[in-house]
Amino acid sequence: MSMKVVLLAAGISSRMGERNKLLLPFRDSTLFEEALKTALSYTDDIIVVTGYERERLLPAIRRYGVQEAYNAEYERGQESSIDRALFTLSEDILICPCDLSLLTREHYIRAENALKDHLSARPVHEGTPGHPVALSKAMVLKARKRSVPLRTLLKEKNIYLYSEDRASVCDVDTPEAYRALITGQL
Repeated sequence: MSMKVVLLAAGISSRMGERNKLLLPFRDSTLFEEALKTALSYTDDIIVVTGYERERLLPAIRRYGVQEAYNAEYERGQESSIDRALFTLSEDILICPCDLSLLTREHYIRAENALKDHLSARPVHEGTPGHPVALSKAMVLKARKRSVPLRTLLKEKNIYLYSEDRASVCDVDTPEAYRALITGQL
């Protein structure tokens, strides 16, 4: 049984320059659509948190038939997008930004399996925390009441860290990272 996936797609892509990184071409579509397709290969229970340039993401959201949650406060950063999703949910979830283009269905499955005996689980590659982050229903409910950033709460509650490959940390935040991705060097 698969878990609900929360895809974070609200950011302003400030390090990418003038372009919304999620709309950049990748494979047969865009970084955003490829993230959707990967998540859909794991589950059809997906909520996409939008914000910046929402109207440009909506056609793909509608085409793939996934749920959307609009974060009107997207300029406050990723934490506000996580909050937007958490306050509508009360179940086990996987959270993942849409710019980790090398993730596969198996990454989602491993995150789900890592959660089995823990409140939360996160992949780590060579000391760098990655995605998707898995939260149990109990942790989602605790996170809704938190007064600290989610990553701080997870550390306080002894998040389970498991070793994962580099795809879990290879995000596309800069023009250089995007070039590396499309040339196969990321």
